[in-house]
Amino acid sequence: MSHFAFPSLSTLISVGLLSLASAELVAGTVSTVALDNGINGPRRFEVIVAAAGQTANAVVYPAPQVTPNFDLVTEFTPFVQAGPTGGARELISSSNNLVTFFAQTGIVRSSGTFTGPNGAINWVSEARLPAGSQRYENTISFNSTAPFGAVRFISYLNGSVVDRAAAIAPGTSDFNFLYLTADQNTSTTGLAHGIALNRLVNASYAGWVMREATTLFGNIVNPPREVFSLSGVIDPLVQTTTDPRLPGATVYRMFNSSNEPATAYAVDLAAGATSATVVTYLNAFPVVEPDGIFKNGFE
Repeated sequence: MSHFAFPSLSTLISVGLLSLASAELVAGTVSTVALDNGINGPRRFEVIVAAAGQTANAVVYPAPQVTPNFDLVTEFTPFVQAGPTGGARELISSSNNLVTFFAQTGIVRSSGTFTGPNGAINWVSEARLPAGSQRYENTISFNSTAPFGAVRFISYLNGSVVDRAAAIAPGTSDFNFLYLTADQNTSTTGLAHGIALNRLVNASYAGWVMREATTLFGNIVNPPREVFSLSGVIDPLVQTTTDPRLPGATVYRMFNSSNEPATAYAVDLAAGATSATVVTYLNAFPVVEPDGIFKNGFE
């Protein structure tokens, strides 16, 4: 389920290893930029970036590459909720749907403005996928003249996985869900949806939720609002198990369901602040060792 359209591949700008000697502005201003980590073959990671750092296409190349490449994202979307009532809206909706690529830094930048409880709030997204890295990172900065008031940022991922499973990997600096896709006889490929807790500025983490994708998206955009908690809110369709590959982690699966799981994180901007920063990311895992619980598909 994607809520914005991408142009044909012939219109995309492919970005590989970056040269500091090149002109700073390479692509000009376009609707999307295709970033990659400069690796050819196994461990390559590609992300097509739209405004606000949003994407519906993130391809991971398995290592060893004995299975096809996987696009593990149906929709990776940032939202904002402004005020004490009402649903959230996609951050991209408050932009001009254009991005600018800067070669010297490898940054894809976009910006926009939405109406907060106390007036206009400006935002700037800086998305990047450094050479050799497996981490696509989106840094979003907010600023305003008046204090923000009640504003919540939400990062949503509908992960397109073959064996619909997700595992939560707890951490203090990064908090993420690892979506896993498996082949019966080969290694598993994964993609983590995370938020950098130690890089929040004038913002506080409000928790996470995991539901069937369509339901979660609807709960985010329509009142009454989706409920988040630090311990997590889990849909009744989701069941838990364990996985020896991820000791100490809880594994979630949507048993007996043909629907995709989705996760979301909520961050509240400091009501009295006039600037704030949130960092979210997608981290590619070209290989996760196979295990039987991920070999009984949901299709």
